[in-house]
Amino acid sequence: MTDRIRQFHSAALRLRKARPGARVSYPSDLRREAIALSRELQRQGEPLTRVARRLGVNVFTLYDWMRSPSGKAFRPVAVASAAEPPSEAPPARLTLVTASGVRIEGLDVASAAVLLGKLS
Repeated sequence: MTDRIRQFHSAALRLRKARPGARVSYPSDLRREAIALSRELQRQGEPLTRVARRLGVNVFTLYDWMRSPSGKAFRPVAVASAAEPPSEAPPARLTLVTASGVRIEGLDVASAAVLLGKLS
């Protein structure tokens, strides 16, 4: 186990040194090894922060790898065609509330205009 940790740490270090200051992209086989080692070490009682330190990777990166299946952030989706919108939208229904609190519901625009004209 210690050899596997040392090998992983060395591989991670090589990747970081190859691109100093840049974002490191870990190959999928290396991510899978990190996940396997992490699970094994956590079963032995080690906290994830210590596991990440031993492996030489950021704890948040390691957590993301362990959380997503096989280390992939994207999942396949199926796109269905959109449903056709209704040919004619139902007429808008309004609610009129007067200053005295009278509430009149279900008015169409023309009826509301007539009612407002008579109330003013």
